[in-house]
Amino acid sequence: MSRASVVRRCARRFLRAERGAAAVEFAIVVPVLLTLVLAIIDFGRLMFVTASLTAAVRDGARVAAVQLDPTTNAARTAIRARVKSAFQTNGGAALTDGQISISAVDADGAITVGVTNYTYNPITPIATFVGMGTIRVSRQAVLRWERSS
Repeated sequence: MSRASVVRRCARRFLRAERGAAAVEFAIVVPVLLTLVLAIIDFGRLMFVTASLTAAVRDGARVAAVQLDPTTNAARTAIRARVKSAFQTNGGAALTDGQISISAVDADGAITVGVTNYTYNPITPIATFVGMGTIRVSRQAVLRWERSS
């Protein structure tokens, strides 16, 4: 057997070998899969914070709707306290008084309680890579003021 035929046979065997193919495929798939999982985690947390803000604002609007006079400072303090206590931060920042807005009773007898510009910061770096490092969330609820006259 000539030396050239041995080299050709070894070269063919090397080119047909599939050892290590699984490691290469794993290296290609893992970053995509990990990115997807991290994006799902952040999106789920964002939906939780949004739902929690909506529920907190609704609770605050309910407190405002049953006040004798929702425009007094005592009533506004009670409304803000209710919104803050009902909001679950899930690891994020707490609400401030400046973020909670309470409107006066309008002509239709409705009162609006809202949270504006709550800052949601994702816990994974995926959102930063796509340009959404900080997300602002705002919610409001409108209920009819239940006058006790």
